[in-house]
Amino acid sequence: MKQLSKTFLLLLISGMIVSWSAYAAWTPEESIKVLVGFKAGGGVDTLARVVSQKVAENTGWTIVVVNKTGGGGSVMAKSLKKAKPDGYTIGFAPGENFTFNPTINPRIGFTLHDFTHLAAISVSQCGLFSMSDKPWTTLADAIEAAKSGEEISVAYQAPKMGMSMKAIEKVFGVSLKLVPVKGGNGGVKNVLGGHVDIAWGAGIQAKYVKAGQMKILASCEKERIAMAPEAPTVRELGVKYVNLDAKFQFSAPGNLPADIAEAYVREIRRATGSKDIQDLIANKLSLKLIFTSGKELQKDLEQSLTEAQELVEFVKN
Repeated sequence: MKQLSKTFLLLLISGMIVSWSAYAAWTPEESIKVLVGFKAGGGVDTLARVVSQKVAENTGWTIVVVNKTGGGGSVMAKSLKKAKPDGYTIGFAPGENFTFNPTINPRIGFTLHDFTHLAAISVSQCGLFSMSDKPWTTLADAIEAAKSGEEISVAYQAPKMGMSMKAIEKVFGVSLKLVPVKGGNGGVKNVLGGHVDIAWGAGIQAKYVKAGQMKILASCEKERIAMAPEAPTVRELGVKYVNLDAKFQFSAPGNLPADIAEAYVREIRRATGSKDIQDLIANKLSLKLIFTSGKELQKDLEQSLTEAQELVEFVKN
């Protein structure tokens, strides 16, 4: 009996050691680079830096954020694809970088499936907005003004937004003046300065909407957005192909070992569970807090890819 008890105890201890070894299998021995596809100071960069800092505080890992700008995040994605799948280089970007960008440009040099997608931590609250003194209540009113001969200018900062505007033009049979700008800040500044009538914003417009300075003309998500529940979605207005649904996520090079991926998912989840990170996402950046990883995240990305293909096909045909 004593021998059985001793054997059981040894097996139990052995199991605990194996279990703990699996849990703590990967710890980085050198600094980690987080590649960000947009300029320093913007919403994507801010979110990447704050979450990376929290992970570093929680784990003792050394993490350096590196901005790889250009091509709406494509320069970053190409650099990430070329990196070794050893855990020392990961990226942070909206999911559309991996779905829409290769759809609109098949020669871009990467596809959705060239990466290991780790975790999405927030989703955009995108809307088309204007100054409050504009004589429109919804995007449909602005479209009617354009049909009447008024020049309506719209700023956009990402390829998917520009393509979505072309879909809107096609559905309504109208011509709008489309103005590319750099980042969400570019859209806000152009609207504030009176250089454009309308702009896209993934959340950056929230403080101006709350102050009554700006108004949301339409939600560019599948659902109405929290900051303006009275504003219809573009889909409600009849353009079913428009859905920004930008999920901000961490990704890694393809074929990342499972133990490294698990370590990242665990620590990203822990970091984004903190109150200060949740406050940043929900209140300062006006994004919707989420956490998806693994098969669920891959399923979301596959759906986003299908929607991107439908949007491009509709506009080009």
